Amino acid sequence: MTTPRFSALALAMLYGLAAPAFALSSGDPLALQLAALEGARAERQACAWQFPELREKNEAAFRASPYAKWTSEELIQAMASGEEQAKQLAGLPALRATYQKSMGEMPAEARRRLCSSMAAYLEDLTQKGVSLGPKPQVDQR
Repeated sequence: MTTPRFSALALAMLYGLAAPAFALSSGDPLALQLAALEGARAERQACAWQFPELREKNEAAFRASPYAKWTSEELIQAMASGEEQAKQLAGLPALRATYQKSMGEMPAEARRRLCSSMAAYLEDLTQKGVSLGPKPQVDQR
């Protein structure tokens, strides 16, 4: 049985929303987590703008989700150093633009299904304890 969320995600993948995750990942944990985080943030932004009636419910679910606890910059700084960190930070604008463009190009009905199921999807992640990991403690000496 296919859930509405799965159908929307399958369509999103066909239209390129998930393409950056696969293009960047090559199994790299940082790239995979960045793709998930930036994808969720792009979805949140597009859904809030296009479907204001869903905004409050989706925002509450997002704030409670693992994606609200990190910025991409923090994730990069925690998981990479040196040249790799600089490369990932420099690539963030392009990654964000790709996700925003993909959300804009998604057919209206697919976008509505995605946005309508966003809160339930985020609540499920939260209930399952999905995490991007604990933030490292910064030495304040």
